[in-house]
Amino acid sequence: MRARLRPPGLDPKSQRVLTVGTWFIRGMGLVGIAFGIGFAILGALDWDRAAASVGWPTAAGTVIESRVHHSTRTKRGRTSSSWSPHVTYRYSVDGRGFEAGRISFRMSGSSQSEAQAVVDAHPVGSAVTVRHSPDDPSLACLEPGTGDWQWVPVAIGAGVVAVSLGVAWIMPRTLETRIRALRPVPAAGSAS
Repeated sequence: MRARLRPPGLDPKSQRVLTVGTWFIRGMGLVGIAFGIGFAILGALDWDRAAASVGWPTAAGTVIESRVHHSTRTKRGRTSSSWSPHVTYRYSVDGRGFEAGRISFRMSGSSQSEAQAVVDAHPVGSAVTVRHSPDDPSLACLEPGTGDWQWVPVAIGAGVVAVSLGVAWIMPRTLETRIRALRPVPAAGSAS
């Protein structure tokens, strides 16, 4: 008794498994595509703002809070620490007061010494030059321009989209091939 591994049709149970599996995989792929596009758009907007901030108008500001924030995280028995500078400043544009906390649009990881250096450069009560968006004065930063790693969110978003497209269109075909291989149908003329 010989069995054909790739029959032209599938029995109803296998067809249901294939249909449900295909829709699930494609749905997960679409979720990944949406997430990747969103992540890339947010990264591109941040990159655009960072580049534009160099030409934004300036306002005089005053630092009202300056500290290093320390956090720890334990995962699988391992504890990791992270430090980030928190600098809040007040400024006014056209007689309207604003408060902001963005130092820059650049991506950066901070060691304890890097975070402390930022805080030391902006002590409470010190005068700062604030760059603010001409369209939305509440959008501001202290250090304008882009960083070396500004492209990373855009690249991650594009990578997630590419992988999700592969999952959404290649995985259903792989699933169908495997189901067909697991459900052999006897060859014509053989006994059941």
